[in-house]
Amino acid sequence: FQAEDGIRDVERSRGLGDVYKRQGSSGKLVTLDAGYSYDSEDQNNLLFKWDLNNDGIWDTEYIEESVISFELNLSNDVNYVKLLVRDQQGGMDSTLRIVPEMVYIPAGSFIRGSDPDEGNPDERPEKEISISDFYIDKFEVTNAQYTYFLNDGNSEHYYFEMKIEENSSGKFMPVKGWENFPVSYINWFDAKAYLIWLSKKTGLNYRLPTEAEWEKAARGGIYLDSSGSVSNPLPERIYPWGNNFETNIAHYSGNLSEFPTTAPSGYYNGKSPYGVFDLAGNVSEWVSDWYSDKYYSTAQPIDPEGPETGFYRVIRGGSFESDADQLRVAKRESFLPGMRGATNGFRCVLKY
Repeated sequence: FQAEDGIRDVERSRGLGDVYKRQGSSGKLVTLDAGYSYDSEDQNNLLFKWDLNNDGIWDTEYIEESVISFELNLSNDVNYVKLLVRDQQGGMDSTLRIVPEMVYIPAGSFIRGSDPDEGNPDERPEKEISISDFYIDKFEVTNAQYTYFLNDGNSEHYYFEMKIEENSSGKFMPVKGWENFPVSYINWFDAKAYLIWLSKKTGLNYRLPTEAEWEKAARGGIYLDSSGSVSNPLPERIYPWGNNFETNIAHYSGNLSEFPTTAPSGYYNGKSPYGVFDLAGNVSEWVSDWYSDKYYSTAQPIDPEGPETGFYRVIRGGSFESDADQLRVAKRESFLPGMRGATNGFRCVLKY
């Protein structure tokens, strides 16, 4: 999505029914081009529908023209534009179907790890870490999303125990009823390949979160009020939702009566301070870092990326097989990067 003519700043959300934030001067004629990321053949099959004020009143029906011009009429120097895209046959644009819904994590610091009286030795020392801003998936990658990847020439990343089936024509489909469950039996190389593919399909820079980014998204940040005092409650929270364990808001070993294995993405409300779901339980999530049990004592305090080499990769968050202790936001696990398991999944990070 591209903007021209005096636009000072662009902030984009992603997914169907995206809302785009545009800043500029009132009275400016703005041109928005929604077709620049598609090749000419794909673009000829797409229709675009615009709500230029994001007020719920559509300014166009579905039209073939991907470029639209309008005059900014701003309050507080902000104008929101909503766009829907579908193909000529009435289906959703396939590119938009694979784009995940994401949550913005602002730059700032947080307390990583556990204090000496809690947690495990590899979670110490507890230290303040500063992280640049990024976007992270609101939900774990689902079977439906992963199927698009498999069907685009990536069948080597299929595993027969996934809740995905291959039909007689060689096409992969989620098992009926399992579309919105997190994909599992994912090894680190599968996740890495998926993110390379998604980046190429969208023209954006998707990757796995670093271990520090993952923990910030789960734990929250240190927010200072005007006096310089910490205003964020529980900046050293134990679980994404707070310091008290609650049995009915995460999918873990003590809450399997409704779903014996994985649960639908976002089904339980144990979200983080930023609104990210399933960071505790459901499936464990690969991150980019190599694992070292001594790393926290030597890690740099700004945007740490993990050890340069290693034997195991870090995996975070616990799963439906985990007990309450394994759902702590500071809890670290490590597996061989080629290991598949019923509890292994992932989510994406986007960095501009």
